[in-house]
Amino acid sequence: DAALRAFLAFPLAHNGVVAGVVALTRTDRTFSEGEFERLGRLAAPLGDTLAKLRREMRLRQLIYLDEETGASNHHHFLARLEEELQRARQHATEFAVALLEVAGVDHAAGDVVQSFSRQLQEAMRSCDLVASFGQGRFGLLLAGVNRDRADVIVDRIARSALREVVPASHSLRLR
Repeated sequence: DAALRAFLAFPLAHNGVVAGVVALTRTDRTFSEGEFERLGRLAAPLGDTLAKLRREMRLRQLIYLDEETGASNHHHFLARLEEELQRARQHATEFAVALLEVAGVDHAAGDVVQSFSRQLQEAMRSCDLVASFGQGRFGLLLAGVNRDRADVIVDRIARSALREVVPASHSLRLR
């Protein structure tokens, strides 16, 4: 509602590459020369920090995600499995692990496997995990779920995901 008096935008650069922009506005008065200089000096370390965070995020993706499907990989799955085992020991909780295989997968069905993986991930709760083990094999980790309930949940999720992505021309089946 107040009239804009001043606007500053500083590029956040790291090694000459702009990683972002900080935009500042004022409605009370313009920026003084001293404020302008101080804010400009802050932009360089902010750019370095932003670049570092992006590198760390990319490393986490490389370490924990399967690039083909976008699902977690077996390393992340095993780490989460250890966490659930520890939680179960400490709090007497249950969890379930399911292994799924889309049988009949070949190189031509790679898009189908990617779509199936996306459908699985969308159907799962945020506290659960879908991991790709390659060649159409997936691990599901369901937190706080007993075996009987897990059978029903996994069957419903997996069959629904398969129906969504498998064209009638494919002879894929779920194991």
